[in-house]
Amino acid sequence: MTGRELNVIRARVEAELEELSVIKQRITKYLALLEKVGGEAEQASLLDMSDVCLLLGAALDDFYLSVERIFKMLATEADELLPKGESWPRDLLLQISREIPGVRPPVITQGLAAELDELRRFRRLFRNIYGHHLQEERVEELARKAVSLFERIKEELSIFFERMLALAEELD
Repeated sequence: MTGRELNVIRARVEAELEELSVIKQRITKYLALLEKVGGEAEQASLLDMSDVCLLLGAALDDFYLSVERIFKMLATEADELLPKGESWPRDLLLQISREIPGVRPPVITQGLAAELDELRRFRRLFRNIYGHHLQEERVEELARKAVSLFERIKEELSIFFERMLALAEELD
């Protein structure tokens, strides 16, 4: 892959990271709302904890969707192979966290992949149960994790692109 191709892909990834930033801000806003609604437990409110958990759940779904779009972009462009089959979301996360010899270094560390896997599993749960069955504590925990992972995702992607550009320069 040439430096020019990498710069195009990086620009697309950075555009998706801007979307991810907006989603992170929404999660932060909903966490504040969760605290407010929780503090008004005895007062009549238009929203209850279940409603706010649904908002957070939808934002977490969007958060992982955005991360997954980045990974699909990289798997398609760099690896030229997107996993298929029923377990493709998990397989994609594993693929992205591993070095592909002769092709690319790992996109993210296995530690970050493990933490993102929690969000992937939650997304699957969120899409397959009724919202009122969400566990408030778990949703709040994952929302806080997503907010804290945002900078790490950006950092690891930046390191990946720096390494890829260095490899491209060596090949030129």
